Amino acid sequence: MIRHLIYFLAFNIVFGLSIYAQPKGYDPNRLFSVEEAQEDIAVLQNLLYTYHPSVFRYTPKDSIDFFFRQIMPREAVTERQLRAKIRHVVSKIRCGHTNVLPSNHFIQYFTKNPQHHLPIEVHLINGKLFISNNLSQDTSLHIGEELLSVENHTANEIVQKIYDVEISDAFSYAGKQTAVNDGFRFFNTLFYGTKPMYEVSVQDSTGKQRKLMLWEKSLDSLAKPAMDSLKNFTTNAINPLLHSPKWLLNEPSQRLRIDEKYPNLAILQIEGFDNQKFSKFYKNVFQLLQNHQITHLVIDLRNNGGGKVQDANELLTYLLPQPFTYHFERKHQSLKGLRKYATQGRFWLRITPSFFRCFSKTTKEADMIFHEWYHEPKTALQFKGKVFVLTNGGTFSAAATVAAYLKNLSNSTVIGTETGGSEAGTNALLFPLITLPHSKIQVRMPLYYVKYAIGIPDNRRGVLPHIAIQYTLQAILLKKDLEMEEVYRQIEKTK
Repeated sequence: MIRHLIYFLAFNIVFGLSIYAQPKGYDPNRLFSVEEAQEDIAVLQNLLYTYHPSVFRYTPKDSIDFFFRQIMPREAVTERQLRAKIRHVVSKIRCGHTNVLPSNHFIQYFTKNPQHHLPIEVHLINGKLFISNNLSQDTSLHIGEELLSVENHTANEIVQKIYDVEISDAFSYAGKQTAVNDGFRFFNTLFYGTKPMYEVSVQDSTGKQRKLMLWEKSLDSLAKPAMDSLKNFTTNAINPLLHSPKWLLNEPSQRLRIDEKYPNLAILQIEGFDNQKFSKFYKNVFQLLQNHQITHLVIDLRNNGGGKVQDANELLTYLLPQPFTYHFERKHQSLKGLRKYATQGRFWLRITPSFFRCFSKTTKEADMIFHEWYHEPKTALQFKGKVFVLTNGGTFSAAATVAAYLKNLSNSTVIGTETGGSEAGTNALLFPLITLPHSKIQVRMPLYYVKYAIGIPDNRRGVLPHIAIQYTLQAILLKKDLEMEEVYRQIEKTK
């Protein structure tokens, strides 16, 4: 869920939702001196090296040192420019939970003063960008046309820049592709700023190329709830189950239905692990599965950005036949130095370490402290049928955890694309928000590494599916659900 929250914040800025009062005297073009910018970077570097649980897990220290030296400004920079530099080095840590956010003043200014932004959304397929939503005044621009360039920047150049600064777990590029699909307009603004009109080059299905001058229809038409924009063309196209009216259980982000084609097949769709009554919900789910004598279960985790680990674990207790374990790791370091810069999460910084020491098996080794946490299965309502897990690049954090445990500790079949979250573990649990002293740029940094006890080495990738699905432009335009089509094929095979 954290990644969705990051895009929620980004789209708040992009679409100009006026939820804050404008800060007095704030200038988004203010230049921070070389000394100020370098001090902010140095503070962040020290905090990451001291407290981040796996800052050098995927990139060695000498390389991270190099990247920090590389981004040190040699001239004054704006907040936006400095934030792009910081994102560049943070992305090299390969931790999808280490997020770089604008200052509160930046957010407040741009939500009070809506700007003009690139009025298109895109979908990335086989290295090419295709128009997925036309927000411009030009009705001649059609869904499915290929985007070749924006201003003087080729589509490939922009995609590579997004890949260079977007955070992701390990070496999973599926999450980066999702970032292109969900946040292309945000990244274009981050790299190049905003302007009232954009020159774009597109190519239609016949190969004909043309240039267009695009501007937004109206700012008012774009001032809609930011999360709605995340469920745009892409999500609707590859996840039509969202619109089914026949749910047996229907919570805001979790729902259950019986398949219309196969009465012994149920579909449990989980958009996020954020149900306030998850214990009751899952008990009802698995009671219904028993009552309806369900033998096949689809767990749809596509575009599930995660959420509460308790929620995800509760689901696993009904699906894993044996007790399962997590290993939590944290640097054995006093958090006093971190509290100086933490503007959110100070309360949890104080109580979480004590909570772990009291309620988990704790050991210490060198400069690390380790905790083990056990979960028992729910035997009475344990589901013993065939499970299919649907994933894509938007499957992140707790959702990737569920996919990893089901793939490795059960007979589940994972169908889809590689998850954005790692298969071996993730940095998570405690996320203080750090505010840098001069620019006030905010960095959310995890303090624990969660190692999954699933009996596999770290393959440095996301959860790789048993059956890989590749969408074509035609399949997206026809709103095909290729993962569910594969589920039906697998069921037919077993008849």
